[in-house]
Amino acid sequence: MNRISKICVAALAAGVAFSASAKLKPGEESVGWSPVIIGIATPVQMPWDFNWDVFGLDVNVAYADANKVGGLEVALGGSVARTYMVGAQVAGLCSYADCNAYGLQVAVCDLCFQDFYGLQASAFTYSRSMYGLQANLLGAIAQDDVYGLRVSGLGSLNDGTTHGVEIAGLANITREVEGVQLALGYNHAEKLHGCQVALVNYARTSSTSAFQIGLVNIIRDNVVPVLPLVNGCFFEADEN
Repeated sequence: MNRISKICVAALAAGVAFSASAKLKPGEESVGWSPVIIGIATPVQMPWDFNWDVFGLDVNVAYADANKVGGLEVALGGSVARTYMVGAQVAGLCSYADCNAYGLQVAVCDLCFQDFYGLQASAFTYSRSMYGLQANLLGAIAQDDVYGLRVSGLGSLNDGTTHGVEIAGLANITREVEGVQLALGYNHAEKLHGCQVALVNYARTSSTSAFQIGLVNIIRDNVVPVLPLVNGCFFEADEN
């Protein structure tokens, strides 16, 4: 699952041209800060240049790129926060944070390559860990843990642990579930401590209070591994 996550993210990131054009190097200091930045596409803006901090409003027609964002960053193409994001990023195509982000991301594609705290609303979302709410027209990927609610039109993939609720139109695939998975098609968990509801539910191992509702329910280490309609496990199973 980890390999699938990396392939999906790499393919998506390769398609975001502006992320490759950024000139800020890791650890490079900001040139200054401004309460308002307005322009066409960074660095063609006022004030001019890359690596500005904005604590207030950053509006660029095509592409907004700031080292630190404290406030609102808006662009028709992409909005980028390099080392700090507290506030909101709104973009026509992609919102990108290469740091822990707190607040709101709204775009066709939301990317946070560290931990995200707040609300991400998009067609596709990626974050290392998520604390809050993700609402996705297509799907979402989390590299580590999810705390809160994920709603995906097609499916969600989590290579860590979900603490909360995952809802998908097609499928939820998660390494470990401590909460609820709801899908029309398929739910998958390597370890389940909670509830799965779908046409087909699968858990490799289970712990206390594992419960499934669906047409086909599979808990591989259960006394009865496969059952129609309902399956459950209410004991601590040994890991295989």
